[in-house]
Amino acid sequence: MKHGFGPTVKRFERFIPLSGAILGSIYRGEEISKPRRIRFLLQELGPTAVKFGQWMSTRPDILPLEYIAELEKLQDRVPPFPFYQVREIIREELGGEIEDFYDYFSPTVIASGSIAQVHKAKLKDGTMVAVKILRPDVEKTIETDMEILLDLARLAGEHIIRADTYDPVSLVEEFSYAVRTQLDLWNEARNVERFRKNFEGVDYVRIPKPFLDFTTRRVLTIEYVDGIKINRLKSIEKAGLDRKTLAKNIADSYLKQVYVDGFFHGDPHPGNLFALPGNVVGYTDFGLVGIIDGETRKRLLKSLVAVAKRDSRELAEALIDLGAVSEEPDIPAFSMDLEHLLDKYYGTPLKKLNLGEMLEDVLAVMTRHHVRMPPNLSLLTIALWSMEGLVRNIDPDFNSFEANKPFLQRMISRRISPVHRLREFGNNVVEYYDLMEDLPRRLNRITNKIERGELKIIFRDERLENLNVVIDKASNRLIIGAIISTIIMGSAIVILSGREPVIFGIPLVEASFLAAGLMGIWLIISIMRSGKY
Repeated sequence: MKHGFGPTVKRFERFIPLSGAILGSIYRGEEISKPRRIRFLLQELGPTAVKFGQWMSTRPDILPLEYIAELEKLQDRVPPFPFYQVREIIREELGGEIEDFYDYFSPTVIASGSIAQVHKAKLKDGTMVAVKILRPDVEKTIETDMEILLDLARLAGEHIIRADTYDPVSLVEEFSYAVRTQLDLWNEARNVERFRKNFEGVDYVRIPKPFLDFTTRRVLTIEYVDGIKINRLKSIEKAGLDRKTLAKNIADSYLKQVYVDGFFHGDPHPGNLFALPGNVVGYTDFGLVGIIDGETRKRLLKSLVAVAKRDSRELAEALIDLGAVSEEPDIPAFSMDLEHLLDKYYGTPLKKLNLGEMLEDVLAVMTRHHVRMPPNLSLLTIALWSMEGLVRNIDPDFNSFEANKPFLQRMISRRISPVHRLREFGNNVVEYYDLMEDLPRRLNRITNKIERGELKIIFRDERLENLNVVIDKASNRLIIGAIISTIIMGSAIVILSGREPVIFGIPLVEASFLAAGLMGIWLIISIMRSGKY
């Protein structure tokens, strides 16, 4: 069976007539892992399925790490579309021929994916640029595929056990939103502008300039980054660049994106980062980005400070504040488990650190204590994982725990500065004023409901609900016992009396026993079906 799904289909033989004979001719018991089978299947299903697999690889809160590691290998192996279609799209979007806007435009594709492809070009002023162009009719293709995915998600929501924890429809809708944002290249240009503003004055990072006069929803013209791919270590050394400095600059740039800006690159793989002269880090491809609100950044910073201090109790409280808690965790036990993790991993050089194992350990501890990672941090988790992998490849001796300390010291100094405190105080004063202004109206609504007798207070105690179940079970057992006792006692009395009364020619004793027996059996079956016994 193709992609190793024969064993799965084979299980249905007993449900499908003649399936054994049919499947026997095509079944081959390939020894292949389930994650790999799924990757092969997604590649076979087409570009949207590949994108879905790539997106699911950013969800460690849903998939085990072995599946994530396999799905990360998914590649958009899509042949480029013809150059005459490139001309047509530029004509429709920019309102003229290629020669009207570009001094040179290479027909050779330098990158091709399921959504767009990239060409190298030169503007009239001599600036070298990369021109990204959406594939023809890609919107229609993705809309059709999304409808199919939504139908499958609805079926999954009805039949998959874990659907009560992770709603498949919501997951597909979230994926649909992520893909649709990548279909708007004007939106990507705005992302680049925001990154450029955030890194203004930072000399160790380069963000290419977008040319908005030559950018639309389907065409993006951006400065060409002529650097060395970050995973080509021999070329980096040959260029005289320092790998340790480069690794530090990558780590610092990403810490700034996450903890300072709250706006980070969502796909930091080797094809999107470049080493430039002076150990400068160059970023490209800004279609997938993550956003972290200010309150979440505070909690993330608190957790990072706790790690730097090796304070497991503070780390536990920070993770509880960050996560979605299904029930109140045992903080001392949670702290103890985190203490073991800190002892295990703190200070370990990256060359000796198994990042996948560490992430798996952290997620296992959080799950055990009913703390689940919120979906908005899933992309960040995988992005940080990818970034750590890049840094480890460049400098195996890089110690991320120690490298974070100078950054944390700067962040803490900034947060405790009088200017920052005054700004926070001003924000809080405004919030308190709004609350006090709204409080009389809220109290008035409550008193009006009390006067009309409409105020309801719902009190729920799960222990009382469990007590009701216990009482039901006990009473039903008593009823069963009473019926059985009555039948036994009645039988004994009739036998001892020696009389056998008859009604309409039927022995009354036998008829009574039969009726009582049937009623008893019916009651027993009803109680057993209810599960309260």
